[in-house]
Amino acid sequence: MSLNSIFTNAGALFCGLVLASLAMAQSGPQPQPQHQSDRITFETLENTTLVEVDFFETRFEEVVNSLQKKLGLHFIISDAASDNNLHEETLFTFSHPSNLRAATLLDLLLKPYRCTWTIQDGVIHITNNEDASLQESLNIMMFECGDLIKQIRPISILIHPQTMPNHQYNGGKVGGVFAIPPQQNETPEEEVKPTPPTTPASQGLAEALPLPDEIVIGPVEQLKKLITGTVSPDSWSESGGTGSIIAVNNVLVVRQTQANLRQINQLLEQLGDANLEN
Repeated sequence: MSLNSIFTNAGALFCGLVLASLAMAQSGPQPQPQHQSDRITFETLENTTLVEVDFFETRFEEVVNSLQKKLGLHFIISDAASDNNLHEETLFTFSHPSNLRAATLLDLLLKPYRCTWTIQDGVIHITNNEDASLQESLNIMMFECGDLIKQIRPISILIHPQTMPNHQYNGGKVGGVFAIPPQQNETPEEEVKPTPPTTPASQGLAEALPLPDEIVIGPVEQLKKLITGTVSPDSWSESGGTGSIIAVNNVLVVRQTQANLRQINQLLEQLGDANLEN
């Protein structure tokens, strides 16, 4: 059995095991986009809280201008967004009383049009989901997860062979995941016969039954699988998508759409917050 298939089949189990194995963490992960200007833009969108957001049949151009003034950021509406009927003249009616992050507002406004936002050189580009998922449109973000990784215990799994050569074993066949021989009828004590001597044939049978392999899944690999199994699973390269994730020491380097990067950041923050509450 390949390691990738093991992870695929046991993805949900790993998520639970990761959460169960976390202990008290000192601080949450720190996201670091590739460029300084991108980092500033991302943190502004993520940390700025907009109060009493209220749009009534407001042109999208006016919505964007309002956000530019409040946030001090620059927006560009791409031609790809207009392919999904989102353009400067599109009318928006939306209200929210308070405590709404700027990034969340963008997500809520753009989602009905199958559009999203991405950051390039500090500028927020509004485009459709298809263009945002193209390889050249993906953003790179680094997550420092050292404190979180320290609290995850390695997982040891015994993997039994799925298939084995069929052999005759006292009139029955041996096979299957655990290779359990068929049960024999109990023989009365007075009829118990001595154990037959070991023959080359029986010795070959024992050698044909391999012992289970032990696979140890480390904290970094667990965290990677938790992310790829939780945030847009179909968007990763192993599932045919364009996203990727690699680990350099305790830093996760992720290449994904900006929307997915934001979900990853929130997931890691929630893991850290859950630890601190325990």
